[in-house]
Amino acid sequence: MRMAIVAALVAAMAGGCSSTQDPKLIARLQVEVRLGDLTGAIRSSELICRRDVTSGTGYLAFDQWALRACHDLTSNPQVTRFLISGPPRGRPCPELYGGPQRARITGTVRGRSVDRSIDRTNGCGIRDWELLELLLGPP
Repeated sequence: MRMAIVAALVAAMAGGCSSTQDPKLIARLQVEVRLGDLTGAIRSSELICRRDVTSGTGYLAFDQWALRACHDLTSNPQVTRFLISGPPRGRPCPELYGGPQRARITGTVRGRSVDRSIDRTNGCGIRDWELLELLLGPP
């Protein structure tokens, strides 16, 4: 009997904790873009997409970048799928060099954790950057 009461209390407390999450939050992402080699310039930004308002810091704060990036996240299922699940396994990657640019995206999208690294050292990385260009900016 005591175990049932304890289990009910734990479940009630867990339910209460989940209500503190913002139900309007679609995504909260931290983005770090390295423009050159390891000694190159670094751009950092944060993107917050909510159903009622969007905001961005760093380069995502300029010229409606945050609004466009959030729109891309909500309207392009490829972007959301890539951020949450990563690139498809076994895809062929052409041996093309797109440049030394690298990016890391961390945070959450639709309540799921995101931790993606992208570089432009082959054809797959170039395509991934193009897919996420509204979030990463031009290379």
